[in-house]
Amino acid sequence: MKREIKVLIVDDSALTRRILRDGLDRDPLIEVVGTACDAFSAREKIVELRPDVITLDLDMPKINGMDFLKRLMQHYPIPTVMVSANSSPGISQKAISYGAAAFVEKPQVNGHEGVVMMLAELSAKIRSAFSCDLIKNKRIRLLIVDDSAIARKILREGLQRDPLIDVIGTAASALIARDKILDLRPDVITLDMIMPEMNGLEFLKVLTPLCPTPAIMVSTQNNSAVTIEALSSGAVDFVVKPDSSDKGALAAMLAELSTKIRAAATVSTSRTKRTKVSPLSPVVQNISKKSRCEVIAIGASTGGTKALRTVLKSMPVNSPGIVVAQHMPPVFTNRFALSLDSDCVMKVKEAEQGDEIKEGIVFIAPGDRHLSIVRSNGVLKVHLDEKPKVNGHRPSVDVLFDSVVKCVGNKCVAALLTGMGKDGAEGMLRMHEGGIKTIAQDQESCVIYGMPKVAVELGAVDYELHLDEISGQIIRLL
Repeated sequence: MKREIKVLIVDDSALTRRILRDGLDRDPLIEVVGTACDAFSAREKIVELRPDVITLDLDMPKINGMDFLKRLMQHYPIPTVMVSANSSPGISQKAISYGAAAFVEKPQVNGHEGVVMMLAELSAKIRSAFSCDLIKNKRIRLLIVDDSAIARKILREGLQRDPLIDVIGTAASALIARDKILDLRPDVITLDMIMPEMNGLEFLKVLTPLCPTPAIMVSTQNNSAVTIEALSSGAVDFVVKPDSSDKGALAAMLAELSTKIRAAATVSTSRTKRTKVSPLSPVVQNISKKSRCEVIAIGASTGGTKALRTVLKSMPVNSPGIVVAQHMPPVFTNRFALSLDSDCVMKVKEAEQGDEIKEGIVFIAPGDRHLSIVRSNGVLKVHLDEKPKVNGHRPSVDVLFDSVVKCVGNKCVAALLTGMGKDGAEGMLRMHEGGIKTIAQDQESCVIYGMPKVAVELGAVDYELHLDEISGQIIRLL
């Protein structure tokens, strides 16, 4: 196979350069064309070697990685993956806001398993950065739709700082947005939920069949129910508007929105089209045999609301208890659970501390709380906590999966659905190594083929399946 991706490694540690070079050279699509020990050497090699992607250390002498990244994006906007042991809060968001394509954290302990997982994640993110149309000198053409002039100004100025985003226009209403979408043909739109004449949800339902364009909803907590419906109607993702007076929260929202716009730009518009929802018809009405499985564990992120609905509505009423970690803010998870409950024969609820995990019930992790399972007097129960984020998320799929391995051994079936990043991949590897049967959603049916892809590349997956096949396979494995 021809190696297609030319990579330059920039790191002041000779040992790290060797580890990265040896590891990435094993990827048949990656050719490490050179290494550099500092920013000055890197600049010369960029001109000489013309790499497709750069890996860039954060802490370096003379010029640190963040300062070099800003200069790089101004003069040589080459896709750059930051690789650092610095896990300070907000550091990855800052790197993304400066133009980095992704951020990979170096393992804190120089153990073999940690290095292997880091290399697998780095390889996946290099491939993603290279394959994305963004890197071919094509900025993401973005249209902002919001009835508030202040909100349009804040979003425009904040997002325009991202070197990969080109705000090509704004619209104060759905009717104006319709004309601008047809005229400007944006790659992605941000869509306010509450607008005059036609609200964001109504507009999305009209837009998606006629001119499918990846949409990020910009919502408030008060609109959680409508936001959940928007995700089911074709929206790729959403962000929550903070108080405009909270500058820290506003900066965090803009960084989150920037990341989600980048991800949305890679989504095929065919996946944003609404499909007719078939009547509720579980694969089987009941599981006839006595299952040895004590619990089913599922993780999901971007695109997960529709994917989870597809899987869960086909699960029989007497399925083992199901625990779900879906990346979603507080308030929204309760609305999401209520929405699922109306579609499924299993009972669906937002998990509460101490809930007993029983047959026929699905437990959705609350936003901003980790969900794990514990065994108390022989009974499986829900445990919730607010420990630090893992992989940038709370709830974290890895936290859930690791608790399952500890609590039930191999008496479990696990599935990892659509989503960007790597959350759940390492936990799924530990599940796989412990004898748990594991399933990942395939690339064709994913909105974002991120988390499942990393799991597959780690060798953590027994079955990689189309979304429509996952519930049936779970039932067969019970």
